[in-house]
Amino acid sequence: MDTEFDEKRQRRRRRRIRNQIAAIIVFVAVIAAVMVGIFFGARKLYRMFTAYKQEVEEQLATEETTPVVSITDEEPIVIEAPEEEAEEETAVPTQEELLDQIVNTLISEMPLEDKVAGLFILTPEQLTGVDTAVKAGTGTQDALGAYAIGGLVYAVKNIKDEEQIKEMLKTTSGMSKYPVFMAVSESGASSTVARALSLTEVDSAKTIGQTGDWEAAATAAETQAVYLSDLGFNLNLGVDCNLSEEESSFGTDAEAVSPMVARTVEGLASNGVNSCLRFFPAKGDTASGMATAEPSEEEQAATEQVFRAGIEAGATMVCVGNISMPGLTGDNTPCDLSAAVVTSLLREQLGYDGIVITDALNEKAITEYYTSEQAALLALAAGADLLYLPEDFKAAYEGVLAAVQDQTIPEARIDTSLKRIYRVKYRNKVEDITAATP
Repeated sequence: MDTEFDEKRQRRRRRRIRNQIAAIIVFVAVIAAVMVGIFFGARKLYRMFTAYKQEVEEQLATEETTPVVSITDEEPIVIEAPEEEAEEETAVPTQEELLDQIVNTLISEMPLEDKVAGLFILTPEQLTGVDTAVKAGTGTQDALGAYAIGGLVYAVKNIKDEEQIKEMLKTTSGMSKYPVFMAVSESGASSTVARALSLTEVDSAKTIGQTGDWEAAATAAETQAVYLSDLGFNLNLGVDCNLSEEESSFGTDAEAVSPMVARTVEGLASNGVNSCLRFFPAKGDTASGMATAEPSEEEQAATEQVFRAGIEAGATMVCVGNISMPGLTGDNTPCDLSAAVVTSLLREQLGYDGIVITDALNEKAITEYYTSEQAALLALAAGADLLYLPEDFKAAYEGVLAAVQDQTIPEARIDTSLKRIYRVKYRNKVEDITAATP
């Protein structure tokens, strides 16, 4: 009689243990599904863990049918604690990993035509063919539908008043398939927006540099970032890193200029405005034709110090100039078309892996020696990512597209540039995108 009672008691104990294990399995399944559902899908996880739960229950049911050893008074009841299996931790993706996934997914689904168009920054006039663009209408919509360009740059003639330019930028952005850079060149020495709208202009870089006040540089940039962002601009092309006596430069001493450039980059970023450092590795008058520069080793090192400060502060892109530097390239090739400058010097020696944008490809330093197609292809071969203002956009676009189609340029090369570009465009959208993911 006692033996039968002990057997029943043992069976009840085994049943409770079985139920507890099953409950734990279900709980772990739910937690795991929540943590990794964004990547693998909750339904898939649910099916997987349901199957696993059923398998465990079947094993437990099999054990229940085995004979129970009779327990006597001489054999004390000993319940051994089950061995705890190490729980496999589910890695939670970082923001950078999520950003990479978003960008890679986007690029993998883009038509080749959109990929190639995304490498160009144009004026609104180049895009639409009108003389002066002051409104985004059907012409803009049709053009953006045909060419999913990477960005637009605006001049004084495009800005009539605050409401007009704000509406123009907002409408244009809404018409684009993908996020676009809305660019302007804004500095105290050349304030496109401030002058067009009669805003109070910040001091020139030269004036700020003479004060030696780093925070004055930050304050000026923050002021610009506020009104630029409010209007819809997200990229300032006007951060001058060259050492000179010009109004656009903070001065000639790299030790004094470097922190001012860094604070300018940070000031712009404080209100969501990307920055472009220019002109690497030297500045020259290339609008009227070829210009050359032969800096000494000390001068070159000083310039690189300033650019490095801006890069470390988080600059979005670096503009490589049209100037020729035979000492670096071995010939008169413009720097932005030279792999010796873009890849060997900027990327490898300085370790820069952000966006490289060319200087204006419609300047005489380019157009007197290269067709629009040749300039675009050479810039990409050199390692550039964004092609800025080609003389003939459609010729440049068709040339690059054909080169990728016939595999003269690997499509993976285009993808590499697009990843740099779209990492910037989507870096502040990760939380919104992941929150919207079912």
